[in-house]
Amino acid sequence: MIKVLMIPGAHYDAHQFLDLVRRRRGVLYVSADSGGVWGDEATELLILELRRVGGPCDFGADIVLVGSDAPQVPQLPCGCVKEGALAVFDPEDVARCGFIGQMALHPITCGAGERNTISISSITEEAISLSVGRDVPDVYGRMLEVQDYVFHAKIWDVPSAVLACALLLLTEEREEA
Repeated sequence: MIKVLMIPGAHYDAHQFLDLVRRRRGVLYVSADSGGVWGDEATELLILELRRVGGPCDFGADIVLVGSDAPQVPQLPCGCVKEGALAVFDPEDVARCGFIGQMALHPITCGAGERNTISISSITEEAISLSVGRDVPDVYGRMLEVQDYVFHAKIWDVPSAVLACALLLLTEEREEA
């Protein structure tokens, strides 16, 4: 099971995020703030949503997703994230995420800019296409190659959809060539 720490942004839509992720992975989603829990029978991803990061956290996340306009997060509690975990964030929000430079994380920029590691290549009401601009490791340590990836689903909140699709790309089980 892959553990994901979600630090949502100001306008994060959990329903859009879960709609996209649950189409392809079994999910157990826990909101530490609201106490909400959503789950599927087969859990492949354990996602912990923390809007206010603080206090002890022995979660050991493999991936940290930071939503756009996330709250100020200067540091994460010890044990919250594994060493070498992937940190997915919009570079416009890097000033709010001081922990990325302080911890031994692998930064992956994600957003609308074409210089991001993962960027939006196109979007319609029924699909979103993400472009991987340079080779990047996935959660298994394999390289995700430069190319476009298309996700078919109803899209109503772009920032939440981008995070969901980036998570799917980075956690996809692929056969070795």
